[in-house]
Amino acid sequence: FRNEPKKDVLELFSFLREKTTKEARIIIEDSRYGKLGGNIMALASYFTDKYYLGEFYHGILIEGDTWFVDGVIFGKNITEYSERELVKKLEEYNVKWVVVWTNESKSFLENLPTFKKIYETSNKLFRVYEYSNIVPTYIYVENGSASLKILNDDKIIVDLKNVVEDKKIVLKFRYEKYWHAFYDGKEIPIEKCGVL
Repeated sequence: FRNEPKKDVLELFSFLREKTTKEARIIIEDSRYGKLGGNIMALASYFTDKYYLGEFYHGILIEGDTWFVDGVIFGKNITEYSERELVKKLEEYNVKWVVVWTNESKSFLENLPTFKKIYETSNKLFRVYEYSNIVPTYIYVENGSASLKILNDDKIIVDLKNVVEDKKIVLKFRYEKYWHAFYDGKEIPIEKCGVL
C-alpha cells in the first residue's frame, strides 16, 4: 500500500478490533480491478482477531483460517443485489458488518434502511456499515435451540436443546471433507449444504 491507503487501513483495523465482536463476521468489499480487498483480507484476521467473509475471497472458517474459496456467494458487485438478496446472504453467513470503499457501494448501502453507517476513516476511504437486523449466530436448527462455542481452530462444541432427531443443524462454516462430528462420543454424518 502507498502511504495514504495504509493510514486508512490501520485506522480501519483499529476500529474493527475495538468495536466488533466474534459473534458475527465482517465482510470487506474487494477491488473490482485489483487486489485491495484481497490484500486487506490477508492481514485483517491477524491484526484484528475477528472473523471475516471476503467478497471474491471467502474466509469463512474460524480464527486464523487462511483458506479462501473463489467467490460463489459475493461473486458479483454488492450493488447488483436487491436489499432482500443481500440481507439473505449476510444472514446465511452470519455477517453483521460490511466494509466498503467504492463510491458506488457507499451510495448503495447509504440508501438501505437496514444498514447503518457506524464508521468512516479519516481520509474517507473506508466506511463500515452495520446490518442492524441480524441476530448473530453461527448455527441454525430446524427445531429446538442450539448454541455454539469455538474452542480453537480444530474444535467446536454445539449444545443442543429440544432438538428432534432427523432435523437439520446447519453450521455456518465452509464444509471440509476432513471434518468429523460426534454426539455423545459416537460419530454422526456431516452433509454438505451448498458451500456450508
